[in-house]
Amino acid sequence: MVKALKELRRFHLEKKAVVVNKTQVVLGNLSWPKDTKTKFAVSGCDERYTLESVVFLLQNANLQHDHYLRRAAIQKIPAVKQADRRNILAYLNGEPAKMKGSSTLTVGHTKTRPVKRRADEDSPADAKRPRREDVRGVCDGDRSSRCVRRETLSRR
Repeated sequence: MVKALKELRRFHLEKKAVVVNKTQVVLGNLSWPKDTKTKFAVSGCDERYTLESVVFLLQNANLQHDHYLRRAAIQKIPAVKQADRRNILAYLNGEPAKMKGSSTLTVGHTKTRPVKRRADEDSPADAKRPRREDVRGVCDGDRSSRCVRRETLSRR
């Protein structure tokens, strides 16, 4: 059986028409139910986008996201989240680099955050930045980014 997303991508790149009936998505001689799950994971949960959602996104890719959401709600189609939109459209537009490096397509959206260190851990007191009110600058009367810090006042 031919994968639905590969066919959808091929049809989009060749600018062929995609037909959406009441229950089916038709691509040439092939058709799939509209509720067919794709490999695109919804960010933040374990669900997958349906073929109907992906086709609707592709047909309305030129809209701003809020207008797209309104149109999807009116037609009662589950909308693609804004966080997933770029990756899905990149894949369907034939950009393989987006497909290879993106883990959001199969695993879900993950975001790494830097580890915060406490102030009293392994850092000397003189390595801390001075408070803003403790810094005197030469600014020629304006508060632009061209101000030069001349000296740091000692804390009393």
